Amino acid sequence: MNTNRQKEPGYAWAQNDLGVCYAEGYGGIQSYSEAFKFFCEAAEKGDALAQFNLGLCYSLGKGVVQSYDEAARWYFKAAQQGNTRAQVNLAYCYYYGNGVMQSLNDAVKWWRTAANQGDPKGLYELGCCYKNGEYVMQSNRKAVELWTKAAEKGYKSAQFNLGICYEDGVCVSQNLQESFNWYYKAAEQGHLYAQYNVGVCYWNGRGIQKSYSNAIKWWSMAAQGGVASAQYNLGLCYENGCGVKKSLDEALKWFQLAANQGHEKANRKVMTINNSKHE
Repeated sequence: MNTNRQKEPGYAWAQNDLGVCYAEGYGGIQSYSEAFKFFCEAAEKGDALAQFNLGLCYSLGKGVVQSYDEAARWYFKAAQQGNTRAQVNLAYCYYYGNGVMQSLNDAVKWWRTAANQGDPKGLYELGCCYKNGEYVMQSNRKAVELWTKAAEKGYKSAQFNLGICYEDGVCVSQNLQESFNWYYKAAEQGHLYAQYNVGVCYWNGRGIQKSYSNAIKWWSMAAQGGVASAQYNLGLCYENGCGVKKSLDEALKWFQLAANQGHEKANRKVMTINNSKHE
């Protein structure tokens, strides 16, 4: 790596790359302050990716004092140059009023700009806007169209939503197998609620051959990630010995975790099991 070249004027792209190396710890040395320094140098020269990275630094408080105002300012510079990641993040700034005056209209505008360039997150968020009728005319059909494009690009939240659409027949023909396929794609990427739904599909044989062992496998993943319904279902499995060896202690553990999150049925199970132990 020619570090002298990276510091020469005009090599903003290289300064940004060096900033990424420091931010990610490539080469063994991680330093957000050094990353911030190189992002600054490249961003001031007009490098859009560095401007986006600088916005991230300010947004997350990495290598610099957190400032949503500065984050939005740098996202805007990168967004104007066509950086879709900056356009999406700038939309979030407008949506939540972070560093700019809150404006759903401007949020939709920037998500649409990113979506028009094929950005999967932009497609997904714009789809959500159509689903909820936020500064666009409400349209489930348009939402499904956009989510499909995002899902095909591998965006897990869109894959999960598409799974729901096929399960319920929302603007598509109801297709439980197709629903399962989209849930599974999202679940494989770690989407917790998709993992839970995959478990439900296996348990009930919805769109896939029934399999208690696979249901428990996916519920376990979701439960470990904190999904209360998955924790409750695991508790039921251990309480009744369905697909696993019966164990009231293990059942109580999962019921308690779900109850801690306000799951009412799990809370009742905890009280019932504890009372039976003291009889």
